[in-house]
Amino acid sequence: DINAGVLPGLSESNFGMDELSEGLMSTLWVGGKSTSFNDNETLFSLTFKALESVPNLSSVLHSSSDVTAAMAIDEMGNTIGVDFEFLTSVATGEIESKTFALFQNQPNPFNGQTNISFRLPEAGRATLRVFSAEGRLVKTVLGNFAEGMNTITFQKSDFGSNGVFYYELETPKHSDRKKMILID
Repeated sequence: DINAGVLPGLSESNFGMDELSEGLMSTLWVGGKSTSFNDNETLFSLTFKALESVPNLSSVLHSSSDVTAAMAIDEMGNTIGVDFEFLTSVATGEIESKTFALFQNQPNPFNGQTNISFRLPEAGRATLRVFSAEGRLVKTVLGNFAEGMNTITFQKSDFGSNGVFYYELETPKHSDRKKMILID
């Protein structure tokens, strides 16, 4: 099922179901002007019915660029990656607002500066490390961060050269790693 949220003009016609039998669904929404939404607003929701037992929905449902590019475009024309975020507790069915998450840097690839955002379930110490593709430590940011969303901005000069880099966020209880690309 498809339920419209705060995206103006969104309907079932924004979703391509031609390849659903192969497990693929596409969506496209184009706004007439730059639009901002609050963090707690639902853009749209999709309801899925499991046809067989799976450990969790996040193990079988993901975004890809197999049908259409998995991206959004911001007001400056920069592409932004798109992915699902699973926040519902299996035990209670309630939305979990205090979950750990490391997000894809934006924009990616980048050539001037990029932002790395993350969400902490509680305020505390965290370390963000950036490594070259060869595993060389390029940059470390260590600090006490607030509960909720946090963002760190990096400049091209922080990396020394173009290429593929990995960044990892570590707290006393959580860690995650992502890849980013610096281009000229």
